[in-house]
Amino acid sequence: MFNIFKKGRKVLIHSKNVDFLLYAIISTSSQEVYEMVMPIAQFPFEGPLSNIKEVKSESGVYAVMCEFVDKFYLLDVGLSDDIRSEIANHERKKCWERFKKGKIRYAVLYTNVFPNLSDSQIVKNIRSTYKNIPCGAEIELDVKM
Repeated sequence: MFNIFKKGRKVLIHSKNVDFLLYAIISTSSQEVYEMVMPIAQFPFEGPLSNIKEVKSESGVYAVMCEFVDKFYLLDVGLSDDIRSEIANHERKKCWERFKKGKIRYAVLYTNVFPNLSDSQIVKNIRSTYKNIPCGAEIELDVKM
């Protein structure tokens, strides 16, 4: 079964049976550009990205993970008005380094992909789905108080 999402010129085809998905950026030319998409708590994040230069300076939700033996482990998730700058200058980088196994990777979900959900709701959903995210748990505690 496939779900199809459309956002402007982007079309995402989503299946629960695969770990990585492709979506096409529809252009007026005869070429289509394909990018990798990975589901995190059923949200279609762009990634995994291996270099911070691949992350846009746009608002949205980011996931920091590590890749180890062909598997990905979520280290942190958050939101920002400028995802690239947030990741590059993040105060929890030491936490990411402490808990990583293998190489650090990033995944991003830019703002307004899901118009009925705010970025903070997406982060909360991911944190409630994955209970053992090692970095950033203090954010949840602040919200609950």
